[in-house]
Order: sequence, then C-alpha cells, then structure tokens
Amino acid sequence: MKNQPKIELFIMVVCLLFFTVAVSGQGIVRGKISDENGESLTGATVYIQSNPTKGTISDFDGNYSLRVDSDQDLKMIVSFISYANIETMVNVKKNEVSIVNLVMQPLSIGIEDVVIIKKVQRSSDVYMQLKKASSPVSMDYISSETIKKTGDSDIHDATKRITGVSTVGDFITVRGLADRYIKTTINGSRIPTLDPFTNNIELDIFPTSLVDNIIISKTMSPDLPGDWSGAYISIETKDYPEKFTLSFNSSFGFNFQTTFKDIVTSEAGPNDWLAFDGGFRDIDNPNFEFFPNYSSAPSPYQQFSALGLESYYQELKIDPTLIQNSPDNVYFNLGLVELGLLPPAFIYDQAAIRAARDSYFSGIYISAFETINQDVINFSSTLPNNMDNIVSKAPFDHSQEFSIGNQINLFGNPLGFMLGFRYSRGVNYDPAAYYSRGQISAGTNILFQTDSLNQQVSSISYAWSGLAHLAYKLNQNNSISFMIMPNFSNKNRAFQGTGILSGTESNSISNVQSQIYEEKRQLIYQFKSKNYIPAINMKLDLNASYTKGDSKIPDFKRMSWGSYFDISDTVFAFDNVGLPRRNFRYLNEDIYDFHLNGELPIFADKDLSRKIKFGGAYQYNDRNYQQYEYILEQSNIGFMIDNGNIANYFKEENFHVYPQNEYSFIPLHYVVDQSLALRGRNSSVGHNAITAAWLMTDYNITSRIRLTGGLRVEQTDLFSDMTLLLGQPKGSQDRMIVGAGNLTANYARIDTVHFLPSVNFIYKVISNNNMTVNARANYSKSIARPSIREVTYSYVYDYEYRIHVLGNPDLKIVEINNFDLRFESFFKGGNNLSLSLFYKGFQNHIEVVDDNNYYTWINTEESRVYGLEFESKVSFLRNLELRTNLTLINSLTKINLGGEAREQTMFGQAPYVVNALLTYNYEKIGLNTSLGYNVQGPRLAVVNRGVIPNIMELPVNLIDFKVSKSIGKNFGVSFKVRNLLGAASTRIYEGYDLIYDEYSYGRDFRLSLSYNLN
Repeated sequence: MKNQPKIELFIMVVCLLFFTVAVSGQGIVRGKISDENGESLTGATVYIQSNPTKGTISDFDGNYSLRVDSDQDLKMIVSFISYANIETMVNVKKNEVSIVNLVMQPLSIGIEDVVIIKKVQRSSDVYMQLKKASSPVSMDYISSETIKKTGDSDIHDATKRITGVSTVGDFITVRGLADRYIKTTINGSRIPTLDPFTNNIELDIFPTSLVDNIIISKTMSPDLPGDWSGAYISIETKDYPEKFTLSFNSSFGFNFQTTFKDIVTSEAGPNDWLAFDGGFRDIDNPNFEFFPNYSSAPSPYQQFSALGLESYYQELKIDPTLIQNSPDNVYFNLGLVELGLLPPAFIYDQAAIRAARDSYFSGIYISAFETINQDVINFSSTLPNNMDNIVSKAPFDHSQEFSIGNQINLFGNPLGFMLGFRYSRGVNYDPAAYYSRGQISAGTNILFQTDSLNQQVSSISYAWSGLAHLAYKLNQNNSISFMIMPNFSNKNRAFQGTGILSGTESNSISNVQSQIYEEKRQLIYQFKSKNYIPAINMKLDLNASYTKGDSKIPDFKRMSWGSYFDISDTVFAFDNVGLPRRNFRYLNEDIYDFHLNGELPIFADKDLSRKIKFGGAYQYNDRNYQQYEYILEQSNIGFMIDNGNIANYFKEENFHVYPQNEYSFIPLHYVVDQSLALRGRNSSVGHNAITAAWLMTDYNITSRIRLTGGLRVEQTDLFSDMTLLLGQPKGSQDRMIVGAGNLTANYARIDTVHFLPSVNFIYKVISNNNMTVNARANYSKSIARPSIREVTYSYVYDYEYRIHVLGNPDLKIVEINNFDLRFESFFKGGNNLSLSLFYKGFQNHIEVVDDNNYYTWINTEESRVYGLEFESKVSFLRNLELRTNLTLINSLTKINLGGEAREQTMFGQAPYVVNALLTYNYEKIGLNTSLGYNVQGPRLAVVNRGVIPNIMELPVNLIDFKVSKSIGKNFGVSFKVRNLLGAASTRIYEGYDLIYDEYSYGRDFRLSLSYNLN
C-alpha cells in the first residue's frame, strides 16, 4: 500500500512517546538546580557516588536528567564551583521518575544550609513563592495548586483571588485600574481582545485546567512591555511534566433558578454545541452600495421596462421622463397599446384609456411592481422568521477536561509533550431582572424615573479549548518548543422586558426584545528558542507568537413595540424608534508578537549575581471591522401586529406584493441607510505597530542589596480609519458628512517615541532557611495607548448598555509615573506576609463617558490613584490555611464634559477589594475543603454628562464553598457551591436610591469526578 510506510511510522512514534520509559528498565532522577535567589545554575555536575561515570550536567535552565540502573538507595552528589556540594539519597524504582529540585548555597554559608526540595512542580505554591521572593519586580500569583483548592474553572474566577484584583462583569481590574492599564498575555505573548468596546480580554474563555500559574507583575522592568500600569498578567500554560501523567475530570452543574426551568431564549443552531454558528444565523451580506432599494412608486418607464418595453421606447428615442409628463399622457398610452390593453384606434378615447388604465393597475402593473422590487422581496423574505424569543428548557451545566503528558528520550535528548482539552456548557438565567432610567427635573435636584422594565435575561454558552505543547532539547545548550492553543467560544443571549419607556403614551405598555449571538475564535501559535553560548556565558531567548482572532455577531436582533389600550380592543404596533433591526458584525484581529532577550554576566563574583539584559521586540496588531444593519420598514401605517403575535407579523407572505386600488406595496421589507452619513461608519480598518528595544542591569551590589533597572524605548505607529473614507484628507466634505453634529469623522494617526525608565531597589533584610524578608522600592514611567477601536470613528450599538458607542480619533496616549513600596516576608513552610504602597500619576487619562446620545472616550486633564495592599498566608492547627488580601484605593480624576469641570473617582475604580480563602486539608484521608470570599467596594460604572448623576455599581458579597475527597490512589470527587448567598449585581444612580439595573443568576452547584495517573 502507498501509505503503509507513513502509517507504520506514525504507530512507531506513538509507541515511542508513551512507552519508551516503560521498556527502558531504568529509573530517572530529574529536577532543577538553582541558587538562593532562584537563579538557575548552568553547568552543575550531578552524579551517583558509587558510579561517578554515571553523571550529567545541568543545562542553561538548571535542569538535569540522570538515568539510574539500580532501584536501591543511592547517594547523589551535586557540585558547582563556589557552591557547597549537595549530597542527597535517592531511590528510584525501575520505569519510574523521581523529581528532586535543589537549591545550592555559596561556600561561605556552609553545607548545613543546603536546601533540598523534592517533587516541586512549576504549578505549586512552593515554586511560585520562591519565584516571587527572587523576582526583580513586585508580583503576585495564583498557582494551579491553589486553583484546585478553590475549584475555579476559568481564569476570570481564579484571578479574583489575587491581591488587588476585582471583577467587572467578564473583565477584571487591578489596583482599581482596568481596560488599557492591564495587559494580558499567554506565556508572555500578546493576544487580541476581540471585543468591540474594551481593551480588556474576557478571561473566562481560558480554562484553568490548561494553566500552571497566573502571574501578575505590578511594577515595571525594561524587559517587560511599557504600555500598562495596573498589571501585566501572564497566563502560564501547562508545561510538559517530568514524567508520565494522565488526568480526566468531568463536572455537572445545577442551578435551582435555571436548570430544567422554562427560560426565555432564542433559537439555537445545530452547531451551537461546537461553539460556531455554521451558517444557521449568518448570511451572505450584500454590499451596501449594491443593496436592493425598495421602490414604492416606480416611474412609468421603470414599470414598462420591467414588462419588456424598454427597447420599444429606446427605438422611439423617447426621453424616459416624457412617458409620465407628455401632453395627454400619449407616451404612457402607447405603452398600454403595446401591452394589448388599449386598441391603437382608441389612443385618444378617454373612456377607453380609463378602462385600459384600470385593467393595467389591477393586473399587469402588479407583476411589474414585483419585478422591480424582486431583489428586495427575495432578500427580505429569505431572512428567517426568528425575531421573536422562544421559551425552552434550560439544560444543566457541564464540563469535561482531559490532559496527557510525558518526557522521554528521543535521539539521545529529552523530548517533552503536553496535550490538553476542555469542553464546557454554561447557562445563566434571571427571570426577574430590572432595568430603569432617570432624569433630573429642570431647575431641581429631583431625580424622577422615565423608563422601567421588568426583564427576563438568559445566556447559553459553549466553549472548548485545546493545548498542544512540544519541547525538545537539541543539545545541552539549545532547546526549542512549540505551543498551539485554540480557543472557541460562543454565547447566545436573549432578553425581553415589559414596562414603560420614555416617550410612550400613557395608555400603552412597552415591550422590548433582543437577541445576540456572539462567537469568538482564537488560534494561538507560539515558538520559543532558548540558547546558551558557553564561550561568553550568554543566554539568548527568542519568542515568536501569532494569534489569529475572529469575532462574529450574526443577526443581532432588537425591537420594541407598544400595547395600546382603548375602550374596544388592544392594539399592538411598532413605533419608529423600536422598528426591528438586524445587525451582522465581523471583527478580525490578528497579532504578531516577537521578543529577543539576551542575558550576559558582568563583573563576575562567586557570591553575587550581576548581569545585563538587553533585547528588542516587535508587535503588529491588524484589525478589520465590518457591520451590516437592516431595518424593517412598514409600507402602510395600518399594518399592525396581530394580537401581539410577532411570528405572524414576520410571516413570509407579508414580504410579498399586496395590491391595493391603483397601488401595490410590500407590507414588510428590509432597508439599509444609503446615506454616507451612517453607512460610512459601518466598516473600519486599522493597525498598531510597536517597535521596542531595552537595556537593563540586574546587579547585586552586596549579598543583601540588589538593583535592577534600565531604559526601554517604544515607538508607536497607530492608524485607523473608516473603510469608505480611506485616502481622504482631514476635514474633507465626505468626512464632515459622515461625522455627527459638529464632529468630523477624521482618521486617527499616532506616530511617537517614548523613553521609559524604570528602577527597582531590593534590600534583603533577613535571609536564612527559616525566613526571608525583602524591602522593595520601584519607580517607573509607563504609557497606555488607546486601542484601535477607541480612536476609530465607528458608531456601534452596545447590547449591554443599550446605547451606541462612538470612537474618538483625537485621543492621546496616556503617560503614567508609577511609585511602589513593598515589604514582604516569606517563612519556612510556605507562610508569607506582605504590605505594599503605591502611587500613580496620569497625564491624559482616558475615561468612558455618556454623551447623552452615545458613549465615547475622552482624555482627562489630571488623574491619580494611590493605595495600600496587604496579603498574608498563614497555616495553623496543622491542616488549616488562611489566605487573605486587602486593597484600599483612592483615586481622583479631573474631567471636563462640555465645558463643565468636575472631580470624581476614576472609571471602574473600587475603594476597596477584599479576598479571603480558608482551606482545610486532611491529607491522611484525602479530604480538602475551601471557603472563599470576595467583595469590592462601590465603583464608578457609567460617567454621565450634564446634570444626570453617574452610575455606581454596588458591592457584591460572593462566597464560594468546595469540598473534595480522593478515592483510592487515582480517583477523586468534589462538590462546589458558587455564589452561596445568591447575591445580585446592582447599579444605582450616585446619591439616589433609583436602580439603574439589577441582575441575579442564583446559586450554582457543581459535582465533579476526576481521575489522575501520575
């Protein structure tokens, strides 16, 4: 067979990956060798005392791997110049792997201070605490070990356990800062936001099962990007394991408010469960310039042309306008003659003409009208009749997770791999949500209610994520790795409300419905190369990443209608504001991210670490956005909703031709705005290219004093414009037409260079095996760029806020001065304590404001934020552990809205954030319980212009509980309750009791079963 060799090769590779270790008959000792500062030691010698020829040396990452033939107790020796030798006993059974990580101490300290840490994994608290203590920047984290205790299934829920982190919907803030002041990366590489309104990334799309740690850096360093201030988040995906691992987890969720209840939703497609639409909602959208125009009163020439008489009039060389305006309508009558409706001899007989015209308009004209508008009819009638919400039984939540990994020898060098997959479904439903709006009475401070809706709100989501990580050590000094991570998710949301809307008549009730399906795809590809040049003792790391991102919202439907009551009946009808609208939105956002990092020791000292770091980076973000909006029009005022039945209203026959007297019409048809003013805002393109270089030093002045810092230079090239206006100069006539009011739809262009210095001073107050106490001080200058979306003059309706959002091409880059102090203590056994103080001063801080008719972004005059963070981890009573963190924040921004100067807190900032996690671990019987608590103070959610008060989000007390029990060696079961109090999310007008909106999705109960082979 032609493919037989390929099949055999594939089988051989699979067998090699899974069974090489098993058939070798040898045991393996693996681990990492580092110094007391967490720095990896390259070239340390590792050998068995009884057989010195059986040895190896650590690579540039400090990793070593040693094969052992015997399964007896053996003494392993580790030596490195200027460091005290380590002697430790190892016992490795055949076909097994033992992990032994070691921390070496300088000779001046002595052999008694050697630290041996067995079975430390990158995902453990011990590893992360060592990393935190030795990091040149102030950082916080949550490890996979802790995530397992809390039972958080996605990154969004896990990060809220970290000091200073609070949640805002699907997004997070850190130290009171959100959006542009937070940068999220996967293994240090950028990914697109895929959101049309915010710089933040929806972290709930990333499952914790594929993650080792989440690291949040809070102070700057030149080797980190310079465009953030609140936090630099690195989601560290699972590394390949040191030995064979296999795990599976299946969980099922129940919510008494939702599961198996009738919920308001929209029709689901057959492929929704795969997290993509597959054409169920999407259509082949016609180009706006060629969209069929509805002709309600076609001219006689159009009519006769549709009936095949165009060539007849062309032969007569008759001006088309004369057919309607000729004396005695002679040219129109000639058309009647050609159609056989008027005998030629009676062309001037008025009685015969009237009879022919009656016959024409009651018969053949209808055919002409239909031909003229056939494209409109075809398009309108082929859109599915699914505007109306439906009622469906809510399914239960569930998720399945699977991962497998190993490390083997391939061609004499280690090859590691990790494969992971997660699939999930989630349902949220609130049958009693509330929505209202208010206005201030003229000349008073009295806030009165204008809108009030009782709502039903639902969301059904599917998501799946995968991870394939492959790493190969080419030789002792060079290694490469590849990672592929696809993330697919969708969310099918619907709401309907009944109540009063402003402008409606007193004898009516407003009905509002909306459906939005959003689909997101991220395909993340990463390549890493680690290289060591022994001749000059230099390390070079290359990171290259490409992420292809797509977001699609096909058929976003919204409408409102009134129920009008009179003495005899109830009438249902759309008004002009609430006419049904269908939107199709497409966002493509790709990011290329490259980093080259170099590290070279300087002024070598056997006891001190001194080195310089240098590098360069290039990032290119390409964005393309398209939107198509179709508005339903009614051809006659009397066409009402039949007894409130929306499905009957959108029946296919209502999109066909209806004759009426001498007229014909299409009762329902879709139109687009052909004016450049609105059509010009529907599509946009943009890019953001960032080129960077940096030089820094990490220098131990003494064994206790460490100084890191240097300079980073970043060049920004940002451009964005509306697609239809590309190439037109600023202030052109078309740009003024597309603009709204006194605004002009100009393109955005930012081309600047920023010099960003930073310095970190670390003083090691105490350092021994029982305790490490550090004092840190940091200064840095950073920036925050407006996103491509924010500077694009695009006009997009937001589902959440139910208002349009307009970009601002005149936004400037924010410049920030950051000051930080931190005191941190790390104790033997894993306990720690830290206290941080921070201050940040902003120039051109960007705020989101409500400009009455739309939301937009503006630069503010002056802003600042300062605060305090406290964090502790304490173990007591042997099996109990308490983690707590508290953040207190004060912020102020001076903002000018339409000539009105005011001072207020910064957008999205909460005055306090409290997190607590109490865990009980009875390892003897495999029992673990955890009780988590999270709350953030009232925060500014909406900035309103004029006399209308701002909107504040009230605190939500969230309590989660989890209990888990191991069953035998490999199985486990757990039970978790999320939002134990059933707390609601409420927003109100600042200084008033009037609710802006309120949602509660009840308590979630989840049962999980797991299997782990390690």
